[in-house]
Amino acid sequence: MDNQRVFVVYITRPILNRKKELMAVVGVVVDLNEISNSIFNAKSVAYANNRNFMITENGVMLVNSNSELVGKNLKDINKDEKITEFIKNNEIGIVDYSYNGVDNYAGITEYRVWKDVDTEWMLVSVVPKDEVYAPLVSVERS
Repeated sequence: MDNQRVFVVYITRPILNRKKELMAVVGVVVDLNEISNSIFNAKSVAYANNRNFMITENGVMLVNSNSELVGKNLKDINKDEKITEFIKNNEIGIVDYSYNGVDNYAGITEYRVWKDVDTEWMLVSVVPKDEVYAPLVSVERS
């Protein structure tokens, strides 16, 4: 489209009758660029070094500010498997982990594209621990 790379995902859902017989299939095309625009929006970032990304339940990177990482598996990008294990166990919450020698917190939550569809994506927001604790250190020094 006008020499732009477009990343989309197709999601389908069966329509069943009362006897649970297949009547039709409805689908939607999700533009991952639009999702990317929303999660990388400055209003979505609480810290200066906050990094947000979205991955599948299998750890495949769907959305990342570094487009070279899209399509790669998180376990191939980061050898600290705490996030991958967290997601594999269907957990949401906060996990601490290291990446490139930096200690971080990662907030992980589900991202539902379409109600009652089994497609499970996880939104991950990563912040260096030093940045989280900076206000406390500042108060402590004053």
